[in-house]
Amino acid sequence: MTPAQIDKAAAALAAAREGQPIPYLPDEARPQSREDAFAVQDAVLKCLNERVGGWKVGALPDGGDFIAPIYASAIKVSPAAMPARGFHLIGIECEIGFRLNRDFPALGQPYGRDEVLAAASLHPTIEIVDSRYQDLHARPAPGTRRQFFEWRPSVRWPGDRVGGVGSRSCADRGHC
Repeated sequence: MTPAQIDKAAAALAAAREGQPIPYLPDEARPQSREDAFAVQDAVLKCLNERVGGWKVGALPDGGDFIAPIYASAIKVSPAAMPARGFHLIGIECEIGFRLNRDFPALGQPYGRDEVLAAASLHPTIEIVDSRYQDLHARPAPGTRRQFFEWRPSVRWPGDRVGGVGSRSCADRGHC
């Protein structure tokens, strides 16, 4: 994508975040590669004057992965509330959030597993998902809008796997 195409995509997505969802990105403003998508993500951050508060990462069924910034303003520590009127389409996902409780400056080699695990805490997280598109399923990211609610304190976990961490979902202010 050219810088002008990236700016066009970012402007459309930023405007949709602040106003009405859009039907789709124009053909000339659609990312065609992973690098294009990252460039659009960076440009949207700049348009919205946002900063990265965390990262949403995950594995895809085809073996690939996805990486997207979580805006610092979108992270709320529980107890918190989010008015529904600010959303178009609302989805809720239970997530597992990890917080790195110290900085990891760039080194000439990767950090060791034990060093990273010693600095991490696990937090049950609720993700409120919305779309910048009129149809949630019409287009993939970078059109997703998210809010994250993090519970404190963190959950005790063995540090090397999350399989032993239990959970329970409740609705209506904790009445299960």
